[in-house]
Amino acid sequence: MTHLRCPVCQFQGSTEWILLAEPGSPCEPPRDKDGGSRTHICPRCTAGTTILSGSEPIPLAEQYLARTWRPDPISLQWEDEHGEIQRPNRQHRVERVRERLLDLGQTVGSRLRSASILDAGCRDGLSLQTFRELLPITAVGLEPWTPWRTRAEHRGLEVMPVTLETWADDRRFDVVLDCDVLQHLKDPREHLRNVAKRLNPGGVAMIEVPNLLGVHGDLQRDVLQPAHMLSFTPRALTMACRQVGLGPVKIHAGTALRVICRRVDPSDELLTVGPDARTVAELVLGNELRRTMKFSLSTGRATPHAVQWGIRTHAHSNFAPTRADLAIELASYFDRCSDYRRAAEWLQRSLADRRDPEVEQALTNMRGMTTTMRYDAFDVQVHRHTHLDRLAC
Repeated sequence: MTHLRCPVCQFQGSTEWILLAEPGSPCEPPRDKDGGSRTHICPRCTAGTTILSGSEPIPLAEQYLARTWRPDPISLQWEDEHGEIQRPNRQHRVERVRERLLDLGQTVGSRLRSASILDAGCRDGLSLQTFRELLPITAVGLEPWTPWRTRAEHRGLEVMPVTLETWADDRRFDVVLDCDVLQHLKDPREHLRNVAKRLNPGGVAMIEVPNLLGVHGDLQRDVLQPAHMLSFTPRALTMACRQVGLGPVKIHAGTALRVICRRVDPSDELLTVGPDARTVAELVLGNELRRTMKFSLSTGRATPHAVQWGIRTHAHSNFAPTRADLAIELASYFDRCSDYRRAAEWLQRSLADRRDPEVEQALTNMRGMTTTMRYDAFDVQVHRHTHLDRLAC
C-alpha cells in the first residue's frame, strides 16, 4: 500500500498504486545519488509520477532546466524497422510544428491570421518562426535557458528570459502554446492556471506533452527519466486541464498528446475515458517487451536462441494486447526468412487476441503466397517426372 498525492488530480489515499518501475527492476530509471527513483501510476487519473528517493524539493528554475537534458522531446523520436530509437532531424520538428498549426487553424479558423501568440517555453523559437513565416501573427516567447533564448532571438523573435510562473507582464493572448513543458514540472495545476490567465476572451491554449501510451523510446533510458517528473495519458492530461478551467475542444493522441482548450468553469469530475491504471501499466510494459523482441529478431541479430526466447515470451504473456504485438513481431521474422507458413500461423495467433483489419489483410496475402508456392513446387515435380519419363523412353 502506497501513500502518495498525485500532482495531476490531487488524489491521495492508501489505495494500492500501480508501481511501474523501481530500483532493481528491468525498467529501472537511472539511479540518482540517493538510491534511485520509483514511478507510480495514479489509480484515479492514470498519470505517472516519478519520485526521486531522498531528494529535496526541486526549485522551479531547475524544473525548467530539466528540459535541456536532451535536444529534442522524446515524443519526436521514432522507431526504425530494427527496433532502434532514432532521434528527429529538423524536418521532423518542422512537420510537428505544421501539425500544431493545422490543429489551431481547424479550431480557431480565420481569426488565426491576425492572432497574438505566446509560446511558454519556446526553446529555440522554431515553432514561432514557422508560424510567423506562414501567418501575419504577433509572437512572444518565454525561455529562461540562455542558449535556447539566444537562438530564438537570432530568429528575430521577442523572447523574455523568464518562466510563465514568474513573468510579471500582464499581457494576454489569443493563443497560448505550451509544448513539452508540463511533464517536467512538479506542480502542473499551477502552471496550467497561469496558462489560462494569459488567454484573451475566446482565446485557446494548446498543451502538448509526450503520450505515455504512444511514445517511442527505451522505457529505462527515455520515458521514465527523473527529468520527466510526470507522464501523461489522455485521461490524465484532460483531467488536469479541466480542473483549472481549461476545457479541451480537440484532442490528438499519438506519440504526443495535444489538446486545444478554451476557458470553462473548473471541474473536478472523475473521467473514466481510456484504460484504467493497471491496463496503462500493462500497455507500457508490453510495448517495451515488443520493442525488445523486435530488436532481438531484427536482421543480423536474430539467433535460434533469440527466436526460442521470443516464442517462450509469447507463451508466458497473460495480457492479450501484448501477445498480439509479440505474435506480429514473430510473424515478421518468419516472413523475412521466407517461411510463409509459420508467418501465417503467427498472424493467426495475433488475430486470436486482437482483431485488426491490416493483420487480416496481411494474413490473406500470406496465405495466397503460400498457396502459390505450393502450386509452383507441384509444377516443378510434374515437369521433373515428365522429363525423366521421356529419358526412359
